[in-house]
Amino acid sequence: MARQRSVRAGLTTLGLMLGLSACTNLLNAEPPVIRRYTLLATPTAEASQAGGGMADTSIMVHVGSVGLSLNTDRILARDELTIAPISDLRWVEAAPAMLEKSLTDFLQQSGQFRYVTHHRGGPKTDRILTVDLRDLYVISENKQAKAVKLGLAARLSPASVERKARAAPGDETSVVLFERVDIDRSGGKSIDEAIAQAFSTAAQRVFSKLLTAMQAE
Repeated sequence: MARQRSVRAGLTTLGLMLGLSACTNLLNAEPPVIRRYTLLATPTAEASQAGGGMADTSIMVHVGSVGLSLNTDRILARDELTIAPISDLRWVEAAPAMLEKSLTDFLQQSGQFRYVTHHRGGPKTDRILTVDLRDLYVISENKQAKAVKLGLAARLSPASVERKARAAPGDETSVVLFERVDIDRSGGKSIDEAIAQAFSTAAQRVFSKLLTAMQAE
């Protein structure tokens, strides 16, 4: 009986030592490094030089609806069955706010409008560009990142009730745009860099198509 008590005491002591060791390792562990990215899209020379009928038009960009899974700063991976965040990768801010700013900068840099803003309560605007975020995912196949997808639905409409009342049938534009871009790791790029670059390429293509649709109005 005394020997059994001694064995139990030894096991209890060993358990406490292992528990304390695990706590010490957790306390000393380095915090994960969070890498943040944004959608960097610049208008092509052709888009900037294209003539449009909106040079005197001011526009406010507004992100309307967004899927619940996308209303986050987490960069998400999607396969046929699941959607899950990629560890340690984040957007610079929640995706809707980032999209609003990136698209505003892109349209402003195109030089095709009097000015473009995403701030409410600023100078009076002629049109509102409402964008619904449909897709912003890494596409995963067999647990490997293969491509990225960006999808938007956009509506350009008069900014005020008075303008809407006077609007002609062609004064409103609605488009749905999607781009899938393969992840390219050539040149020794890390997977993180390749994912960020693919997203920016997708954004440039989608934004360019949207600009073309607005110019053709």
